[in-house]
Amino acid sequence: MKSYEFKKLIMSGYRPVVKMKEDVYLYIEESVDPFMMGRVIGVEDANYSDSYGYILDMSEFVKYNKSVTITRWKDDLGFGTKTWFDTNHYPEDHKETLYFKLENDIPFEIVDNYDLVKEYLDSEESAPYMTWLENLVIKLRN
Repeated sequence: MKSYEFKKLIMSGYRPVVKMKEDVYLYIEESVDPFMMGRVIGVEDANYSDSYGYILDMSEFVKYNKSVTITRWKDDLGFGTKTWFDTNHYPEDHKETLYFKLENDIPFEIVDNYDLVKEYLDSEESAPYMTWLENLVIKLRN
C-alpha cells in the first residue's frame, strides 16, 4: 500500500495495529526494528511536500517490542551492544513519528488479528515472544 493511500485510511479515523516489515531499515534508520508493533494514531504533514509522518503509539506493545528488538545501537566504546530501549532516543511516551514519502510503499503490515501477541502480553512470561511461541507450539503438539 502506498503512503498516500494509507494516509486516507488514517484521516478517516482508522487506527490500525501495524507490524514493521523486515526491510523497515530501508526507510527508517534510527528507531523501530523489524517486527516491532504499534498502533497508528494519526498523521501529520512532514516538512517536505513529498512525505507524511505517521504517529505510532507503541505503549500497548512494549513487552513484545523489547522481545524482538535488535542490539544495533553503539555503546560508549563504539560497539553495537544496545537496543533502542537502552538509548535516550526511545520516546518516554512510547510514541514515534515515522516519515514516509507519498509514493513509497509503507514498510509495515496492518495486523487485523494479533490474539497471540495479546495473550503473550497478558502472560507473566519473561522470555522473548518467539521463545514463548515455540513453547506454546511444543505444548500443543504433546
